[in-house]
Amino acid sequence: SPTPSTHSSLVLSSWSAMAPVSLVNGIHRGGYVPGRTMFPTKALNESGPGPEFLAKDEQPDFQDLMYALAEGDAVARTWALAVLGAVCEEQPMVGRTILQHLLNRLEDRSVKVKKATLELMGKVGSTMSDQAHELLEFLQDEDAELRAAAARALGQLGAWTFLEELRPCLSDPEPEVIVAALDAARSWGDGGQTLASDIVKCLSHSRGAVRCEALRALAAFGDASERHSGLVAAMLVDGDNKTREAAVAFFASVGRRCARRAAGHVAELLSSKESSVQAAAAVALGHMKATDRAAEVAALLRNCP
Repeated sequence: SPTPSTHSSLVLSSWSAMAPVSLVNGIHRGGYVPGRTMFPTKALNESGPGPEFLAKDEQPDFQDLMYALAEGDAVARTWALAVLGAVCEEQPMVGRTILQHLLNRLEDRSVKVKKATLELMGKVGSTMSDQAHELLEFLQDEDAELRAAAARALGQLGAWTFLEELRPCLSDPEPEVIVAALDAARSWGDGGQTLASDIVKCLSHSRGAVRCEALRALAAFGDASERHSGLVAAMLVDGDNKTREAAVAFFASVGRRCARRAAGHVAELLSSKESSVQAAAAVALGHMKATDRAAEVAALLRNCP
């Protein structure tokens, strides 16, 4: 089979159709990031086994990765995208350099390749935010993994202007998609608070992971978080320990701003028969600086065995 070293002209011609001119010229000149000496070493050292065209234990370079994307099978393309994702975490502008190639991979036949591309675009972050619209169609894809990857990438790209397109994902039949959409809303902070009414509905979801992520998202909405603190107080009695911890973390984040709405509800839980609920309530009151409830908390501590 052809290799980068024996068929360099073929590889370069294929890049010419898919990569920016600056990248192809850089490869010809030996500039930009074509070689191992100029490439992020951490990403390459941790790249793991590569495709068959690489010699055993050979460290890939930029040409190898681009060759794998252009000429490799689905496994090789997925591998190259994973390594490029690690590279982009070190050098985000590399993603801009291969932008057109990434957009091409969104049309790939392989679901795994498309998922890896969505994940890579998310890792590039704000440097690729102007391409967020390219991800929208995947929010309605029949494959749940692609819907989830697209939702999470929109969050990483800071694309809060597409929150209405994301909204249906908060009621997706697949929990992994809901969690990804909640993660996106959380990462948008104040920009995602318009979704709060839908996120509140997720607090009653049957999956603990969804309830936890909903609590984290609500905590990220700044002053708007206060309005939902009464509902969050009820989550302190959740049967899932991680959900209770997420509820306590909400109060740690929002603090005294929610004392007026939630302190009374939380104080009632100090008399719960469940010691874990009592502890969660006491810690939450501490985060709210609810000093008017100090005597009740002190009584609980005195009664502890």
